[in-house]
Amino acid sequence: MPAMTRKILLVPDSRRSVGFGHISRLTTLADALADFGLRPVILVRRDAPPMPTGRGRWTIRRGGDAVKMSLRLGIDTVVLDGYGLPVKLAPRLARLGLRIACIDDMGLPRLPLDLIVNPNAHAHRGLYRNKNCRLGPRYALLRQSVIATREAFRVKAVPDKKPVIFVCMGGADPHGRTVGVVEALGHLSTSHDFRATIILGPAAPADLAAKVSDQARTMPMPMRLLQAPDNFVAELAAATVAVVSGGVVLTESIFLGIPAIALVLADNQVDGVAAWKRAGAVTVGATEPLTLAEQLAALLDNSQARHDQSNRGQHLLDGKGARRIAQILASGLRHGR
Repeated sequence: MPAMTRKILLVPDSRRSVGFGHISRLTTLADALADFGLRPVILVRRDAPPMPTGRGRWTIRRGGDAVKMSLRLGIDTVVLDGYGLPVKLAPRLARLGLRIACIDDMGLPRLPLDLIVNPNAHAHRGLYRNKNCRLGPRYALLRQSVIATREAFRVKAVPDKKPVIFVCMGGADPHGRTVGVVEALGHLSTSHDFRATIILGPAAPADLAAKVSDQARTMPMPMRLLQAPDNFVAELAAATVAVVSGGVVLTESIFLGIPAIALVLADNQVDGVAAWKRAGAVTVGATEPLTLAEQLAALLDNSQARHDQSNRGQHLLDGKGARRIAQILASGLRHGR
């Protein structure tokens, strides 16, 4: 089949409770695959969060079985991204003779996978028994809007203007960790003058915006509350310091050179955040609001620390990960399990 007409199926874990990270990585990969002439199809649950548009470059299918859809659409390659999906789907897809790739964060048993990509800073060969693996930040899937923004915004010491603290606990924040971060900002406001931008993701619980909005009305500092804004990347890039969850938004913060305090919200974030900390690219955030406020104060008060953290992180990410993975997939995976 000519490369121009090949279809490739991308299947993220699209449950609202797990956030937006798996979806974000595969929509980023879909854009890169389209650049190579493929026609990506992204399969999500019927109740998945609101999805970005493919602008004619890729399509979204809501609901349906990955195996049946692969047969119906003439798919030859499937990419999985989500915990449990490889174990559940890879054996069924392999029986059809399909080539199967997986984006993973934590390690996998031996499965019929032709390519495994772990784009995290902690990734190492001992996590996998399969032959064909691509490991480390060299394969980080960064959105094109983030890549394009890096040259336009640079982190600087901010002696004259009011610092901006950016807060985002990922695409879902099912446990409402944003509330504790805003409480920390309240403590910080007793000693520091700053502005805050609070971002809630597209799958945030319905009552979380109301809780944070009520908090904001009691705070002395200027605070904006936005939900899934179109200018998310620009808001992040304009920050002096970011307080973020340890998933995709942390990688984007590091790439943009925004000094970040990362909160671990899920088991799959533990090792990655620890590895970024060892590299000097992030501060691991405290769960107790008063301690988190002290961490923020220390970072705001030390421009050299912000500069050093920014530089260390940016040197580890070049923004070409999605293209590298897309090139492998576009050239045609060989069965090598």
